[in-house]
Amino acid sequence: MVLHAVLALAPHASPTVPAALRTAWQHPERPTRYPLGHAIVTSLADIRTPEATAIVIELLPHLEAQLRYEAVARLTRTTGKPFGGDVAAWSEWWQAAEGRLPQLTEPASEALPRDLKWPQPLPKFCGIPIYAKRVVFVVEHSQGVMGTVGGKPRLETVQDELSAAIKRLPEDVSFNLVAFNDRVERWQPSLVVADSANKAAAIQAAYRLSGTGRAAMFDAIESAFTLEDNIEQVLLVSTGKPTAGKIVDRRVIVEPVVALNQHRRIRLDTFGVAANAQGEETLKRLATRSFGDYLKFP
Repeated sequence: MVLHAVLALAPHASPTVPAALRTAWQHPERPTRYPLGHAIVTSLADIRTPEATAIVIELLPHLEAQLRYEAVARLTRTTGKPFGGDVAAWSEWWQAAEGRLPQLTEPASEALPRDLKWPQPLPKFCGIPIYAKRVVFVVEHSQGVMGTVGGKPRLETVQDELSAAIKRLPEDVSFNLVAFNDRVERWQPSLVVADSANKAAAIQAAYRLSGTGRAAMFDAIESAFTLEDNIEQVLLVSTGKPTAGKIVDRRVIVEPVVALNQHRRIRLDTFGVAANAQGEETLKRLATRSFGDYLKFP
């Protein structure tokens, strides 16, 4: 499989690797297989050499949504340049630089920048921009999310944030909602277009959730990841404490999720709601190992 070949190439520092990855971009399967495009783009952009950077900038006009973010975030980390999603600005800068990478005054951070200047407004969920066009929201509504903060029920706060994010989704986005306590329920059997009718129905479904039962966290992640091919981003709101389903030990849940995502390459962002220190650590590890970020839920 070409994806396996790309993943095998990625860790190597050979001067021939960028050209080999550029060739892989031309593979006939790549346009219909998001994981393959993700592996090629991230592998190229992580090399941080002039040769690899030139190819990434060459590919930018052909990238959109999450793939463009992955490329631009890494270019920003490597160069310190603030061009965001402006493809023309990157190309003009690279031509003027004549193939030379700048010497940063401080070592480049390993963390990818989250908020980038983008040509169009982006929806956000709890401060995380949604660059992706194929998105799944995963929301825990177990007994663990009950209680109040500032006099407002935690679950209601989650529902309000979810409603606001769904309302802001552009109509060229496809999305779904997975809710879980002891049971895992997909709102729809597949992704649906973010038109006004579907957004209104999803918001209604979110507000019908009530905080009961335990938390089948792994099963919910698995349901979201396997919903269909080419999902780009999953946003998980959870206590970080698996207490039901296939895995109920937080110490072992991360590796099965990573294995499940190895050939899907989905960005998993996690949000801790009523999460204790152990739950937060679990959610941080899940996000870090799956291309995402962790945020504590308000």
